Amino acid sequence: MLEVTQDFFDFKESIVRHTGDVFQVDEDRKNELLAKLPDFIKEYSIVPLTKLDEEVDDADE
Repeated sequence: MLEVTQDFFDFKESIVRHTGDVFQVDEDRKNELLAKLPDFIKEYSIVPLTKLDEEVDDADE
């Protein structure tokens, strides 16, 4: 999954991707977009930060 960090027009899908949008693509498309638009997208982590914080707190006990 990818997250948009700056608006851009996705020519293959014929849509505007807006900052904050998260979308799923196959591995080839992901690599293509990351290579061509490194300042516009980033890989999206689906693990919420609050979950990570809870796991750290549990380990301290």
